[in-house]
Amino acid sequence: VLVAPVVALYREYHEDIAAEEERVVRYERVAGKFKQIEGQLAQIDRQISGQERGYLKGNTRSLAAAEMQEHVKRVVESNGGRLNSIQILPGKENEEDQSAPVSLKVQMTGSTETVQKVFYNLESGLPRLFLDQVYLRGRAGYQFRPGRPQADELDIRFTLQGYLPATTPQAG
Repeated sequence: VLVAPVVALYREYHEDIAAEEERVVRYERVAGKFKQIEGQLAQIDRQISGQERGYLKGNTRSLAAAEMQEHVKRVVESNGGRLNSIQILPGKENEEDQSAPVSLKVQMTGSTETVQKVFYNLESGLPRLFLDQVYLRGRAGYQFRPGRPQADELDIRFTLQGYLPATTPQAG
């Protein structure tokens, strides 16, 4: 009567210890793979360029803005739009602050379908660009003449932003 409960308790503790030892072995196996996975991640990170991550090319804000201008021009013209103007918006006073976005103000004309294609290509492609302050106005309303079909032409204005990759400060 006294020995049976002690033996049952011993077996229960023995099973719990065996389960915990098995769990420790699994954790050690996972921890052993951590260094290997961390090394592979660092290798992949070195292989991926800033452009592939979605950042703008160029070492300065001016070069990045020029790249953005060329990209916008290609996208607008390849989708049937007409580019009226592109203006580089001033950045912060500190030109070396790479966390601030590089911004352009774009004015173009095109059809509704053109606007959809241009916006999609700008926001979904590389480098990663972000549309803001979008303004659309129909041009047909004040060009209407009786007997002529109205053209599906829009006056489109928007701000476009992109970012430079962060640089690590050099100790000196």
